[in-house]
Amino acid sequence: MKVSVAAIAFAAMWGLMYPQRTEAQDAVSGFELAGDWTGSLSVQGMELPIVFHFLPGEAGTLSGSIDSPAQGAEGIPISEITVSGDTLVVEVASIGGRYKGTWDGERIAGEWNQSGSSLPLDLTRVIEGEAAAGFVRPQHPVEPFPYQSRQVQFDNAAADIRLAGTLTLPADAGPHPAAILISGSGPQDRDETILGHKPFLVLADHLTRMGVAVLRFDDRGVGQSSGVFST
Repeated sequence: MKVSVAAIAFAAMWGLMYPQRTEAQDAVSGFELAGDWTGSLSVQGMELPIVFHFLPGEAGTLSGSIDSPAQGAEGIPISEITVSGDTLVVEVASIGGRYKGTWDGERIAGEWNQSGSSLPLDLTRVIEGEAAAGFVRPQHPVEPFPYQSRQVQFDNAAADIRLAGTLTLPADAGPHPAAILISGSGPQDRDETILGHKPFLVLADHLTRMGVAVLRFDDRGVGQSSGVFST
């Protein structure tokens, strides 16, 4: 088979103009994405900040976690990260979430998919020394408290599970009236955390300062309580 010099020259020029990406080059892109990235989801008129933490591994692989500061959720594990060319795919199996974006060297433009919904989510790198987006909740009480706060556990023998919670007791000897805070529908932790707010923490603090002992606890299958919430 004869190949002309002109054909060889054209092939070489084509390779220079449109270089083919290799697995090694994709790995370098993955390494360059290591670090913290932040953006916001627009949900029913509310801005929900999301933070991605990408950690470099061997051969340019990435692992990491995501935070949702407004929901009080931190360290949600990322199950898989795939980098191919300029495309990034992040799978978060524990919450059924998936992010797919395109990296242009400075930012990542993409979409967040969860529970059948797709929302735009563009990410920018968090500069070292700068905090990712979040909210200050001045209503949340901060230690030290003027009362006792104990971590407790108690058994539900019929269901063969153990529930965990916090018991707050007024500082004086008592006896004291007592209140048990029980969450409404849906799986809730002991503070009934929702969108970064902690209503049960605020209620327990106020009541205990007023002389009432308060027990609040994680629903089954949530936080430190065992069991499965759906059952």
